[in-house]
Amino acid sequence: MSPTAYNEDPGRLESEKSVVRKELQWMLHTRAPPLVAEIGTILQTGITCCTPTPPDASQAVRAAGSATLAITSANSDLLKGFVTVDGTAVVKGELNLKLPHYNRGNAFKAVINPSNPPILEQVEEARNFLVLAYQEFRSQPHATQDQEVLMQLLANISILAKKAKAALTKIAESSVFPNKECDVKWFSPELPDDLVIEFHVIQASVVVSVFALNYHQPGIPLQIQSKILSKFKNMKLDTYKGRPVEVLDQLTVESASPRLATLARSIDTVDGLCEDLSLKLQALR
Repeated sequence: MSPTAYNEDPGRLESEKSVVRKELQWMLHTRAPPLVAEIGTILQTGITCCTPTPPDASQAVRAAGSATLAITSANSDLLKGFVTVDGTAVVKGELNLKLPHYNRGNAFKAVINPSNPPILEQVEEARNFLVLAYQEFRSQPHATQDQEVLMQLLANISILAKKAKAALTKIAESSVFPNKECDVKWFSPELPDDLVIEFHVIQASVVVSVFALNYHQPGIPLQIQSKILSKFKNMKLDTYKGRPVEVLDQLTVESASPRLATLARSIDTVDGLCEDLSLKLQALR
């Protein structure tokens, strides 16, 4: 209806405004409260998926709060083993390597050092964003009583959920080889300098990457060393720890994690609920 028509029939305009106000009140008092409560519950679920088990927890609680994943290369025995993830850390694991150009092709075993476990920094970052989102949720216990307050709350939680999702799907180049040094103390005994093993995640999978290295020998031109090693098909040149190295063997294995899948699903669900409810509230402005 045109503005002129409304001017001719102000009663109709007021009637439509009254309908919108009633719909808004129904949304705020009836529909929104259970949805907002669900958002809080799902945030807690996501946080729980990546919260470390307390040090004094029983063995049963530890087993329930952790996940053991098989780490095995496809159709080969280059890498066989397992890792146990508890919260944001790889607390246990054993990786058996048999790389063609490392250790003369002989088997090599790397065992996780439980006193200095590798941290899955992406999971830790995602958890931090979820904790912030839950704190935001708790800070507005009466948000459903006011349209603007509720819309702002949903927007803030949605932003944090998107950041948590990004943390699980992206990894900075500065956080992986060759830009980041492997912590040899993650393993017991410590890893030799010519072997790099690192951990990160891609959405709902834990990723283990292995690099076997050959450092530039002083006094021998790197070009000559490269020619000597050119028979290695996987060889490539990099700089690591400030020194030129040849990457003799490179291997990456992914293992799907049910707990990470729950974490990723929680993040997506929270973001979806926030956006859906925000759109409905926006339509009633």
